Amino acid sequence: VTPTQEEEEGLAEGSLTHGALTTERASKKLTTATAPGAITLSKNGGTAQTMATIAAAFEEITNNAAENDSYVITLAPGKYAEDGLKLKKLKGTNTVTIKGTGTAEYGIDVLIYGKGSDMTQESSRSLLSFEGAGTVILENLTLQNSHGTTSGTAQAETLGVSNSAFSGKLAVYNSAFLSGQDTICTEGKAWFYKCYIEGDVDFLWMEKYSSKVALYEECVIRAVDIRKTNSGGAVTAYYTAPRLEVSNPVGKGVVIWNSTLEAEDGLKDVYLGRNPWDKETDVSKGTNYFESFYENVAIVGTKY
Repeated sequence: VTPTQEEEEGLAEGSLTHGALTTERASKKLTTATAPGAITLSKNGGTAQTMATIAAAFEEITNNAAENDSYVITLAPGKYAEDGLKLKKLKGTNTVTIKGTGTAEYGIDVLIYGKGSDMTQESSRSLLSFEGAGTVILENLTLQNSHGTTSGTAQAETLGVSNSAFSGKLAVYNSAFLSGQDTICTEGKAWFYKCYIEGDVDFLWMEKYSSKVALYEECVIRAVDIRKTNSGGAVTAYYTAPRLEVSNPVGKGVVIWNSTLEAEDGLKDVYLGRNPWDKETDVSKGTNYFESFYENVAIVGTKY
């Protein structure tokens, strides 16, 4: 289905939108319908029930999940406009799978399109976030933050932090993540396999709470300039900015393995990473606050 003019204008000028993904996938475009498809929720392999919204499915899990319960949420092809989706109070023995039932590469026929519930706060500016522990699996989905660009503190995560840290495991397959600054923030252990991710500033990052490793395997990771139309000039892009604590050493940090790093034409400069916390000016946090954080990034077997 060809996106409507309204959809085209509402989406960032991203690789998936206008078909400029990679050379071998130049014909790909977002194929999402304007209306949402059917949503179902099943528990422990039982009969699936129809849900009105993704948020309603999350509430059902939050209110009723017991130890060892597993859930599967399915989304038929379509566009799901929902803001501030939070999967709360996950127990260490819970498994929640959220998967699109479409067949498109990178899940571009199942679009979750929205922003955080409060774009002024780090804990509530993410389209999708998790709290607690357990295992979360995402398959065949596209997540796009409708806020798009950054304004002040309104950095536009598709996946990010919430009010309570997530210490569990996240596995993501055949999915796409579209935004600008801070596109993906991970906690716990995360694995992205055969995914497409785009952003401009710090768009692969980790929060200091409970972070262990974020592995991006066989992914296409593209630096884009989505702000050129409203900032008056090209931006400098940074692929990574994981905030890890010196006092609480973690495992491997961010690992980009057997992947492809791309950069859109027109960017001012492109850097593999940075530590933005080395310029902390809040004296209430102490003069050596910046020394509490470091970056740990490995890029292996990856084309640029």
